[in-house]
Amino acid sequence: MKRVSHGFSRVDTLAVLAVGGVLTVCAVPAFSEVRFDYMRQVCVGNLLRFYTHSSQYAWDSGGQFWSQDWYAGMEAPADNGVVPMGTRFATDSEAAAVQAVASMRRLSGWGADRLPLSQNWAPQVAYAHLPLLEYLGGDPFPKFLICPADSTREQIAEGRDDLVATLERVGVTEGPRAAFRSSYAPDFFTWNSSGQPQTMIVGGQAYTTEMLYRRSQHYDTLASTSTRPIPGSLGPRPVSDVAYPSQKVFLSDEYARHHGPTRFYAYADARQDLLFHDGSVRNYRTDYTNPGWNLSDRRAMRGRYQFQKKPDPYGFMPPGSDSTVFPGGWYKWTRGGLLGWDVPRSPLRNGKSPSPQVVESELNTTGAFW
Repeated sequence: MKRVSHGFSRVDTLAVLAVGGVLTVCAVPAFSEVRFDYMRQVCVGNLLRFYTHSSQYAWDSGGQFWSQDWYAGMEAPADNGVVPMGTRFATDSEAAAVQAVASMRRLSGWGADRLPLSQNWAPQVAYAHLPLLEYLGGDPFPKFLICPADSTREQIAEGRDDLVATLERVGVTEGPRAAFRSSYAPDFFTWNSSGQPQTMIVGGQAYTTEMLYRRSQHYDTLASTSTRPIPGSLGPRPVSDVAYPSQKVFLSDEYARHHGPTRFYAYADARQDLLFHDGSVRNYRTDYTNPGWNLSDRRAMRGRYQFQKKPDPYGFMPPGSDSTVFPGGWYKWTRGGLLGWDVPRSPLRNGKSPSPQVVESELNTTGAFW
């Protein structure tokens, strides 16, 4: 009698394995793309939630952006919990630091042992959103603060129960306050509309500056041409200061995370989804946005700002590089501020790089050069 085999032969098994391997090779990129697209959708949702909450805040705050609002010369509130009652702030930066630490302690319930009052940091940039969190109440670490592709901040969020060890593992050295940082940062400055130096008298002293400090949404260490910032002249700005809401970026990430490998935003071909002041989220290549001008040449508003970027734990730089120099600006930091524009005002220029002769001035926002 002929024997009948009910199993697979060696050839059958090898054929199945080969087909399975081919399917795996085809499927892995597809699954990765789906996951990548999902994270991007979550990120866009975060930006939209930020805008909704910011609009609510502005409605209840007399039409102002969220921002630290303690200032030089002011007495610390009695319930601040950081410095003694009656302490008078010497500088805006000191006032901002105390207000930020007070906010973080109230939000988290952490004490001075975990959140000391530190020196030489910039609460007006990375922590400008703290007043918004206090306004919202509830969760001190809402998920909409973090892009899901921002792996460092995701790890910090997941490791808060053992925060010191988590920060050491991811290479963050600024201490527990890093748990409050967001992937998204605002940029609310407005340059003096003439581009010329002006003199302000504050407290009987003259300060000459090319930056109109009274029209800056949050504190900054870019001083006047004197040796110190103008005291008591910074704070929340009205939403009405934004001249072109659909062309002015509200929030952006320092890194482009959803179009290929994570890259610093200032790479010319980096892309990311940007939240605008009209509530829209639109995707732009960096070199399709306004190149801005050199901070040291505001009168002519020409020339490019060269920015030296050093590696940090929140993104990636070229392997082995200690630092890389980029032409900075674009939709961050160096354009005309709230009065200016970051993306083309002419629909005909959308998706096209600006010419090297682009000039952006609050006095000339007609788009004649772009």
